Amino acid sequence: MAEKRKIRNMCDVAERLEKNGIEIGKKRGIEIGKKRGIKSGIKIGTAQTIEDCAEALNMSVADLMQKLEVHRKEKQTNK
Repeated sequence: MAEKRKIRNMCDVAERLEKNGIEIGKKRGIEIGKKRGIKSGIKIGTAQTIEDCAEALNMSVADLMQKLEVHRKEKQTNK
């Protein structure tokens, strides 16, 4: 009888640990997903904005990026 109780208790503990592990995994997964989502959203938004700007200025994206890089370097040297 005591042996069955030990086994049942061990199974209960294992089940609780599994549930806790699943909950922890969900939380971590959501955190990682949010971070990745935000990063990819920024990349997509930035790329789209640059494309829109280049189109509005009648320039290629490469030319616009080159001008932006020159501008950044000038800003750094002026500081």
